[in-house]
Amino acid sequence: KNPGTMVSPHIIAGFMPALPLARTHLLKHWQNPDQRLKTSVGEILPRFSLDHPKWKPHRIEAIDYSSMLFGLATLHPNLGMNFFKKNTRFTFNKNKQD
Repeated sequence: KNPGTMVSPHIIAGFMPALPLARTHLLKHWQNPDQRLKTSVGEILPRFSLDHPKWKPHRIEAIDYSSMLFGLATLHPNLGMNFFKKNTRFTFNKNKQD
């Protein structure tokens, strides 16, 4: 259900509180200079495609940052991990397929 097998590093970052292994995945991609995008304020890791490695986004969109809020919510004392589990489709069951 993901044409081009698109990956958003910002979404991965949003899952870091729930899935600490996500940090390892992000660092792996950051270490590849071909995946970074130079901007006027420095380099960033934009969306990328596993199926089309040479593809680069034409712009950075707000949707790329939305899942970070769910990750931050896990740190809030009144929201926590239950908020994350209830309001995302993220599953901790590796065998579950949607």
